[in-house]
Amino acid sequence: MTSSSEADNAMMTMEIRLSLTFSHLSAAICFIAILINCILLSTIFRHRSTLVLASDYIMGKVITILSCASVFHALYMLSLNEMVAAEMSTLLNLSNSSNYSGGPLNSPGISRGLSSVGYVILTVIFSSNLLLAIERLSIIRYKSALTLRTIGTVCVMGVTVSTLFVSSFILANGGVSWMAFPFPVPCNDPDACTIAATSAPTILFVIGLAYYVLTSVAVCVCYENSYFCVQDLFEKAAGHDVDSRVARNFAKLQRKVLLRCIALSIGLVLFYIPDIVIVVMAVFAPDSFDGMSNLAMTAMLCLVTFVPTFDPLWTPILVVLCQEDFKGALLEDFGWRPTSKDYQPKDVELSCM
Repeated sequence: MTSSSEADNAMMTMEIRLSLTFSHLSAAICFIAILINCILLSTIFRHRSTLVLASDYIMGKVITILSCASVFHALYMLSLNEMVAAEMSTLLNLSNSSNYSGGPLNSPGISRGLSSVGYVILTVIFSSNLLLAIERLSIIRYKSALTLRTIGTVCVMGVTVSTLFVSSFILANGGVSWMAFPFPVPCNDPDACTIAATSAPTILFVIGLAYYVLTSVAVCVCYENSYFCVQDLFEKAAGHDVDSRVARNFAKLQRKVLLRCIALSIGLVLFYIPDIVIVVMAVFAPDSFDGMSNLAMTAMLCLVTFVPTFDPLWTPILVVLCQEDFKGALLEDFGWRPTSKDYQPKDVELSCM
């Protein structure tokens, strides 16, 4: 009996240390993301007249909003992970973990408030990515900016989804299940965190998650169509008499556009869809996890919690790599002066390709 108890304690200690390690790693990545986004935002502020205010397109404005949202999202994730790390450290130092009542994340009021704030930030991120994808396609295909109707529709959907998430946590009778950051789930039982798939809070919550999935699909479709539009332009240009050197340049540009479209569309899918799948399984098919050991379950949840922390870091990198005007302004702030052959800040169509 003693050896069995010691083995259980050793396994629990391993699970706690694993959670503690991933929490600190996630917090470190979030801190780096905050610094990089702040550097980008300082560049946007210095060059706001050319990057944001002078253009007829909303791309510069949406990128600014997305960068601000990335800062808040990284700060939010950093705070959550440090709260978890503090709880894990406390559990390691306790001789009897059953005496521990939990930290701030176990308080229903605090956890509901944090969850609501987190989903509002996530909705801003998804909606901003959707607007960027639609406008990029509009610029390449129609050489025109988005209409106010399109912008208003996306904004109304974002506000509606945020309202659904906030309402789901207000209506929930219990606390919050923090099984997968940054997608907490509203619970129905105040004593034991159970999730009822047919309750009103859960239905509102799942509808909100559906918006994230549909937005990710729409972003991928927009960038896919953008690539094929650019490819058609290349093929029309190549249909005329061109020498082999020009043909090779076209091929290089096509590859560049393909890689850029993949990079722009893969972020939401890679960083968030695995978490959404885990959360939906926990709501509608909780028995799916019964065959997993506690250690395996802890490792899986640590991994799906760790991956989304890269999104606030990925966003400024993509902005610099895919927006020539922002890249030129950032390099100029670091002392590199672009020549006439380099970046053209107002050439939005070229930047979209």
